[in-house]
Amino acid sequence: MSEMPPHPHRRPDEGRWPLSPVLLGVRENGARPASLLLERCFGGDDARWSDALVTRMRRHIGGCVTAVEVALRDQLVLSGEEGRALVAALPEAVGWAALQRRPDLLGGRLIAHFRDRAAVSLMTQEELADGAPGNAEPPESLFPSALARDLASLALAERRWCDDRPDEAPMVADLPAEDMEQLVWTVMALLADAAAPVRAFPLGDMVRLADRAGCAVLARHDEQTAPFVMASLVAHRLRGTGAGEEHLLWLGRHRQVLALLAILADRTGMENAALVGRIVEGPEHLLFQICRAADFPREVAVRLMLGRRGIARGVEDSVLIEYAEGYDRMSREQAALAVAPLGLSLRFREKLSALRNRPPGDDC
Repeated sequence: MSEMPPHPHRRPDEGRWPLSPVLLGVRENGARPASLLLERCFGGDDARWSDALVTRMRRHIGGCVTAVEVALRDQLVLSGEEGRALVAALPEAVGWAALQRRPDLLGGRLIAHFRDRAAVSLMTQEELADGAPGNAEPPESLFPSALARDLASLALAERRWCDDRPDEAPMVADLPAEDMEQLVWTVMALLADAAAPVRAFPLGDMVRLADRAGCAVLARHDEQTAPFVMASLVAHRLRGTGAGEEHLLWLGRHRQVLALLAILADRTGMENAALVGRIVEGPEHLLFQICRAADFPREVAVRLMLGRRGIARGVEDSVLIEYAEGYDRMSREQAALAVAPLGLSLRFREKLSALRNRPPGDDC
């Protein structure tokens, strides 16, 4: 596996930075990242993602938008007579209906977050050939009791993400703080916009009331319940206990996907959410390279790849078998060098990408 087969859509690298757009984390057409995400989720023609991922992604967006809208309406009711009047003036279920018409209001960061959590949920529920039970209780003979409790909590959060109810049914909005802030103000703006034409009371008073309600909902949000955050903490604690192959094999055999991805990020020096995004967007061999750089057993790498197959239309089975068979022939050092750009700062990667894609013959 010292030489991976080239990606079928990769451009020649002669005379350019030998770092692919996937590793740099910057699209070759960098002006349209958010619109490409939207096209894949809301009926566009880009067919890289599977129908299952698009469906699950819409479920996560609709469920979290609905949950946030319920929280905001409840907060307005609690704020007094004016808040109750504002809620009474609102149509039913504003947020998800509006965002289906204007999904661009979510922004690229939120859309990418929902894509990644939907992808993890599909990887988690993927049935493996050996029928291993998913998310079993971690044995305290293998994990310290506090860490076993953390893993059990993380498994519960993963099961919540496997929810396949209708899009508009509420889902726990367990987002990282920055994403939650963006989602709350997006939904609050939609509610205020829907109430404005009714003019139940002066517009200035209405928007100030809405602002206070949004701040109150955000003040109650606990980022520590966000599964990506929980997973990063688990990875940090596992590093402190000297987790070895037997720990990784147990996590792989019980489909503890979030924990495994967080360990990958921790061992390769990446931010967890960024690594998940690269795995979702990147070619199949990238996941094998990251696993090898993190010194994962071959079995765990294969299990992660089997789970990933449900989220993207990728290469043929024969190519995946070739990657798996060559896994141990690629040294950890080679793999670490291959994925090193993943840990670079975003702005640095953007500039390297710009240099890589300059016209041939432009040496300035």
